[in-house]
Amino acid sequence: MEVLNKILEKKFLFIFLISFVPLAAALVSQYFFGLHPCELCIYQRVPYAILIFFSILLFSFRNNNRVTISILVLCILAFLAMAAIGFYHIGVEEHWWQFGECSGNFDMSNFENFKNSIMNAPNVRCDEVQFRLIGLSMAGWNFLYCLGASAFIAYFYLIRKNLKQPKNF
Repeated sequence: MEVLNKILEKKFLFIFLISFVPLAAALVSQYFFGLHPCELCIYQRVPYAILIFFSILLFSFRNNNRVTISILVLCILAFLAMAAIGFYHIGVEEHWWQFGECSGNFDMSNFENFKNSIMNAPNVRCDEVQFRLIGLSMAGWNFLYCLGASAFIAYFYLIRKNLKQPKNF
């Protein structure tokens, strides 16, 4: 419990961890377990990389409360954007609406490798679930994770802090 409290005290470390771990898990599932991403899966990964950058900014501006709050609000918005993409992805998987298909697994070291990657890429459709855990697809889990992360950041770093401070009228 003491370790968790120390991580929570260091906002930059907490944001880094809750951004890095899911991104690393997605990459491990792709490169070690063969779960190739569709186009929407790739879109869901981009905000995690942005959040890692935000964690670096939090570290850089950790003594500036106004900037820290602004960055935390941006983190919340990034998680909510990922939740929205995740919800949209769930809708595509459940055939509530349609989306295109793509693979996103390309070797761009040179033109010939890039061309071969495109020609040999697995055709991963956004509307076909490759893996479910306890009945939810990875898009579903990402949706729940992002909603929870945004609520957690909002409560523990913005709301709870303001509730503890006495109000001067």
